[in-house]
Amino acid sequence: MPVEGRPRWQKGESYRVPLPVEGRPRWQKGEIAGTSIGRECHEVIMNAVTFNKENVNSFHHAVSSEIVTAQCFGLLPVLGITAPNAASLRFRWCSFRTMFSIFMLLGAGLNTCFAVVIMQSGISFKQSDGVVFFGTVTVTYMLFLQLARQWPNLAVEWENLEISQKHYGYPRRLRLKIMIVTTVVLTGALVEHALSKSSQIAVAAACTDNVTDMFHHYFTKTGTYNQIFAVMDYSFATATLALINNFIATFTWNFTDLFIILVSLALTERFRLFNEYLVSFRGKVLPGSFWAQIREEYNSLSHLTRTLDSCISKIVLVSFGSNLYFICRQLLNSLSPLGGIINTVYFCWSFGFVLFRTVTLSLYAASIYDESLKPKRVLYDVPPESYHLEVSRFLNQIVTDTVALSGMNFFYITRTLLLTVSALHLTLSTAV
Repeated sequence: MPVEGRPRWQKGESYRVPLPVEGRPRWQKGEIAGTSIGRECHEVIMNAVTFNKENVNSFHHAVSSEIVTAQCFGLLPVLGITAPNAASLRFRWCSFRTMFSIFMLLGAGLNTCFAVVIMQSGISFKQSDGVVFFGTVTVTYMLFLQLARQWPNLAVEWENLEISQKHYGYPRRLRLKIMIVTTVVLTGALVEHALSKSSQIAVAAACTDNVTDMFHHYFTKTGTYNQIFAVMDYSFATATLALINNFIATFTWNFTDLFIILVSLALTERFRLFNEYLVSFRGKVLPGSFWAQIREEYNSLSHLTRTLDSCISKIVLVSFGSNLYFICRQLLNSLSPLGGIINTVYFCWSFGFVLFRTVTLSLYAASIYDESLKPKRVLYDVPPESYHLEVSRFLNQIVTDTVALSGMNFFYITRTLLLTVSALHLTLSTAV
């Protein structure tokens, strides 16, 4: 007896298109995948996408709150983020969000120039921190501005894939997972930022006798704002602007890693749904038309991965580069006396948090590659009487193709990369 909600194959019947009913697939006799009727129905469904409890876990809705938060700091200035569907997304140069993003870009660039001015007196790791940090933030604003122009097309392609594969359903609790990851990363970043300021204020307090002198020393001597007050005179207004600018730069630096983690999580969940569905047919005798349709759906996921990679590969490269620098910088700092419990706590948290971000980013991004290889297990168990040319083509595609995010194709993010980077850090720490 066939199980309700599962396809029943009969001799002479071709593979039939799944119709989503209450989140579970059901096969309707007489409808063939790829017919003009099926395509017309698909277009009608696409145009009727609205917000409901089911697609709250779609990619467009799942990441909307995080993108809105990022836009408060000038990142990813796309209009229509909270709209019912991705078709409403658009980018405009003449919009407040874009102008605000450009303003933040110029501010970060100005800080980078100030940091370069300080380095004229001599190059050292301490003086290079400001150049690397604000240089990274400046490049990040440029890349997210570029990504904003590509985001509407990327989101539409992602939504089209979700609709065409709606018989798999939406990823379970994707919205909740994204909220948890965002809360953990941003809370850790906020604690790290607070500890950084506390340690610097403690140093300033030890060198001065009153509050006024303490804040003057904090802004002009402790290192964080040196690049500004080496060029400008100290005042309450400039100190306030410097404080806000540093907070925004810190958020931008942390959000770069968070953004890569979130899109990797969402794409991994799409592959996971595909694999869970495919495993349910493991070892069964199925026609070649079934495997042809499955391979086409896998191709759609692979194409989406490549599209995503082409949009964010530069961001990935900048993220890994900056994390590598600051991990090495913290290893160097570990050789110097920390001095005081606040500085010790700050160092341990800062070092641990940048390691946590780097490892988390690597594991989430590497999960895409891991999930893309899992269909091999099902294909290896295809019965001899069901082994068709489509099965061979599908297996060959999985074995030979690399479906993963990359850093501008200089490297692919896999678990092997994490081991390579760890070995590099170990080598550098030993050399130091």
